[in-house]
Amino acid sequence: MRVLHLCWSYLSEWFPGEGSFFRNMVEPLRDAALDVTVVTPVPYAPRFLGRLIPPGVRRVAVLPRSYEFNAVPVLVPRYARLPRRLDGDLLPVLMARAVASAVHDKPHILHAHFAYPYGVAALHLSRRWRVPVVLTIHGDDGTILPYRSEGDRRRFVRAVRGADHVLAVSDDLVRRTYDLAGRTVEFWPIGVDLNVFRRRTEDRAVLRRRLGLPTDKKLLLFVSALTEQKGVDQVPALMDRLHPGIRAVLVGDGPLRQEICNNPRCIWVPPIPNSRVAEYLSAADVMVLPTEREGTPTVLVEAGAAHLPIVANAVSGIPDLLADCRGVLAEPHNMDSLVRAIEETLSDPEASGQRAARLYAFVATHYDCSSNGQRLKQLYERLLAQRCADPLSDPGIAGKI
Repeated sequence: MRVLHLCWSYLSEWFPGEGSFFRNMVEPLRDAALDVTVVTPVPYAPRFLGRLIPPGVRRVAVLPRSYEFNAVPVLVPRYARLPRRLDGDLLPVLMARAVASAVHDKPHILHAHFAYPYGVAALHLSRRWRVPVVLTIHGDDGTILPYRSEGDRRRFVRAVRGADHVLAVSDDLVRRTYDLAGRTVEFWPIGVDLNVFRRRTEDRAVLRRRLGLPTDKKLLLFVSALTEQKGVDQVPALMDRLHPGIRAVLVGDGPLRQEICNNPRCIWVPPIPNSRVAEYLSAADVMVLPTEREGTPTVLVEAGAAHLPIVANAVSGIPDLLADCRGVLAEPHNMDSLVRAIEETLSDPEASGQRAARLYAFVATHYDCSSNGQRLKQLYERLLAQRCADPLSDPGIAGKI
């Protein structure tokens, strides 16, 4: 069975900290003997234009047209980028044409990640190839996109109603998708590799010294893009409110990096391969995520697999993950609440350990990527069987590539 995953990023040597949740879905399919390929269409960016190219486009210009990562082929076709105000319904069409030109063997299943533009692009490809489409709603495509404009809401609904099967990574997204598109979709935890993030037996002081972290401080760990959306702008003020013996370790990059580097109580770690994040989870005392919006953050699932206590804002899918005393929730946009949650977690290690143990048991049951990969393979097989039983079935979207 040939499966094509259409998404915005995939782990690579160029962007080591990105795409882990795609990898956690794709690599178990590879291990299950599926012929799986990832396609990440990017805007065409002539290098000779240099600084005239927008930074977001310039950063992907370094990617080759194809490469392989952990035995998974990755195709990187280019499409013509239009001004953002003109993107609209043309962007998925341009993406679909680029993907079609790069893929030589027609897949049996298309799996798109994020409703727009990838979900809509997948529907155009499905019309061309007459294959089933699976769509995964991950976060902003369900919590932000449909509310920006009537056009974006229409695109979201089009992707959801046109796909053969729709998955959502949190119960919150399941509810939102039903409210927006009137379609019942399936909650689908992507999962993590439990063996990678299992709590390490190495002495914490030894591990911290190896990582260059202080051994005599309490460490709060933040693993995210260094942006306001992730709540990183709150970190300097947060550290001013906490005990002087506490330090913040921030793994990632983004526009707030310099602000973090200038703070003496913050330790910045450049983006690292996902497998190395496990070392920092084992070295920290608490994982903190003061994000404004998410689906279900993979990094919190990874922290759960590592038995690390969690403090996070009660937004999107996070309350579902940390329900039943599996972590401590803070009110969004409330510094007092965040400070109390961190102090509560640090002041009672026994209670924090019990919450972490409950979260680990929950993650081990529902978020093992190997088990979820087998379930996804079975879903693909059911969709193909249904398509074979009804060869005249149509994905439900008009238009040609």
